[in-house]
Amino acid sequence: MHIHTFPKFKPQRFMPGCLLFLLSFSVCRAQWVNIAEPKGGAVQSFTAIDGNLFAGTSEGVSRSDDNGASWTPVNSGLSAAIWSLAASGARLFAGTWGSGLYQSPDKGTSWIKTNSGMSDSIVIRCIAFNGADLLVGTDRGLFRSSDKGASWTPAAGFPAFVSITSIAEIGADFFAATWGSGMYRSSDNGASWDLASDGLPAAPEIMAIVVRGTNLFAAIGNKGVYRSSNNGASWTRTIAGMTDSTRIMSLAVGGGFLFAGALGEGVYRSSDDGAGWVPVNTGLPRDCRTNALFINGADFFAGTFDGLWKRPLAQMTSSILPHQDAAASGFDGNLGRVIRAGTKIGFEVGHQGMVDLSVYDTKGKKTATLMHSELKQGNHEAVFDAEGSPEGIYFLRLASGGLSHTRRFIFGK
Repeated sequence: MHIHTFPKFKPQRFMPGCLLFLLSFSVCRAQWVNIAEPKGGAVQSFTAIDGNLFAGTSEGVSRSDDNGASWTPVNSGLSAAIWSLAASGARLFAGTWGSGLYQSPDKGTSWIKTNSGMSDSIVIRCIAFNGADLLVGTDRGLFRSSDKGASWTPAAGFPAFVSITSIAEIGADFFAATWGSGMYRSSDNGASWDLASDGLPAAPEIMAIVVRGTNLFAAIGNKGVYRSSNNGASWTRTIAGMTDSTRIMSLAVGGGFLFAGALGEGVYRSSDDGAGWVPVNTGLPRDCRTNALFINGADFFAGTFDGLWKRPLAQMTSSILPHQDAAASGFDGNLGRVIRAGTKIGFEVGHQGMVDLSVYDTKGKKTATLMHSELKQGNHEAVFDAEGSPEGIYFLRLASGGLSHTRRFIFGK
């Protein structure tokens, strides 16, 4: 890989675009960066309070006061593997693997076990808030607390001993995802629950659920991602760009995009509510086993079995994807070929705005403008009209939102 420099046109350090042909590409600095791991290694869950970032691992909770650059264990009164974390104001909650629920009133400095009404050996897989009430999903059903976790009662109308993995709220409805027992929905603030699994696989292993706008998304084991656009009344599988057996472990929403963490496939991004997915793995190890995703302000964190990784969210949501991300996206049908007149060039626009797609010769002279228009978010195409151009080497420059990418190609007739 190398940077092409023209006498009259000098490319800036940039983030390359998502093109149908990936012939040769320039160097890009936009990528995931491996950062220090908290004690216990692979991060299972994240949360944040003010400027403090918290991570849960097999050896408890660690806190970072410098956005992940360094970590300090904060486990006074807590000795358990952490499965889930959540924060309400300055109060921090930690769900454990087999030791119940703990809470800290002082950002992790001290911990108190708050299991009254639940078994001391219960697994707390997710934590959510319903107004002033606290909800926890466990391996033995759904529990509710109306006194900040001091005492717990089983949620009314919810089956006992169902293992709950994730809780989400959309509109007036609450959803509880389970491991092997389907999706449950409550439309009366948790007073009663009904199955909402139409379209989901039988006995789905639901790993996570998130909400983006009016859509609900579910990560289901090796079945990928499912979407509901009607509050759980029906579900549709949305895995275009993934493999048929992609195993999604986590989901996140940020910058107007949907993200999915995959076991052995890194991180995927969707700009169209799951209709299509693009890997965004520049800098991650090959076959990265992503376990947890978290967005903290301007930064994106990925907890994996291959280390802890960080990347600016702006890189993940820009109009133009880095070259390695784009190369893995499937938009590479013309890789290595000579481009001829009439070739379609595809590209992705992350945000609505002005887009310029132009062709330059080796002297930096613009020979054609293929696109110069205000475009909406999504995938677009332009046709390479080479009328009057001699055969030879050219460069395609895609620019949008202050970012640009140049790609070398050969034109032949």
